[in-house]
Amino acid sequence: MHGITKICRTICEVSRFITVNVPVIQRRQRFTDLSAKLEKAKQDATRPANIPSQQEHEHMMVKFDKMKLSTDKAIIEAEDVLNTKTEELRRLKEELRALQATDTPMEQELDSVA
Repeated sequence: MHGITKICRTICEVSRFITVNVPVIQRRQRFTDLSAKLEKAKQDATRPANIPSQQEHEHMMVKFDKMKLSTDKAIIEAEDVLNTKTEELRRLKEELRALQATDTPMEQELDSVA
């Protein structure tokens, strides 16, 4: 309570000083200047429309995390398909080589006649 009393006294002293020592025109100008500063401070404290609120930001981050996980899963699945197809291609090439190696001379003659 003592602190509040001290603040009130200080305000009263400043008020008396201004009332006694500063002409009305200067007080009006000072008031106008302070009002302009207050408006600027209010404007500066207002979040611009293109900046999301904290809640909107958190929502977007969760959304982006889900998108990232989904993309990661799709990449892993695509890599699995690629590996499967690569292995199948390797196996088919080996099978072709094996068939070409066992090709008999008679089959070669038939192939050349056909």
